[in-house]
Amino acid sequence: WQEDVVLLRKFFKTLVLEDEEFLIYQDLSSPTLDQDKEILLHILRKLVFQEGILFSHLEEKDMYWIENKNILKGMVKKTVRDISEDNQNLLIDLSANWTEDKQYIISLYESCVEHEAEVMLLISQNAKNWESDRLAIMDQIIIIMGIAEMIEFPNIPVKVSINEYIDISKSYSTPKSKQFINGMLDKISGMLIESGTIKKSGRGLIQG
Repeated sequence: WQEDVVLLRKFFKTLVLEDEEFLIYQDLSSPTLDQDKEILLHILRKLVFQEGILFSHLEEKDMYWIENKNILKGMVKKTVRDISEDNQNLLIDLSANWTEDKQYIISLYESCVEHEAEVMLLISQNAKNWESDRLAIMDQIIIIMGIAEMIEFPNIPVKVSINEYIDISKSYSTPKSKQFINGMLDKISGMLIESGTIKKSGRGLIQG
């Protein structure tokens, strides 16, 4: 933040020092740790992560800010809430088990590459009135990822995978993508279960 000192001072003077809740906090003679934490969370929620000079600056510095801000917001909020007299860590880890999460990401990526052609053929065969090259590229990616997860991770129920990728489509694809992706994942997964490509065993893993 060394190069952003002027911006931070402006943020503090024009927003924080004029904020009603901060002014009330500032008048406290001996604020408790809980009050310290509450004002920090208030500044984060209402000032840092809302549209404004600091938000715009972060958006300019990070091309993925719209996605990253929600992750960062969760990390910072949990860090503040976990602060105690004996625990004053700077920032919690992104993941509770990064080694495991990293392996999941690598395995999913490799499965997507391995099964892309097969899944795209199935999309083309089952997408009525649509040529596969006319489909939104994000829809194609989401369907490939969903099917790849079903193939690669036998312990994740099919229904869970379908719901996860429908949720992803709401944030990253078109308004009509939800229904299309749901239908494609449901139909293609059924075909691949029948052929033995998707192997699930155990109660609830196929039907959710």
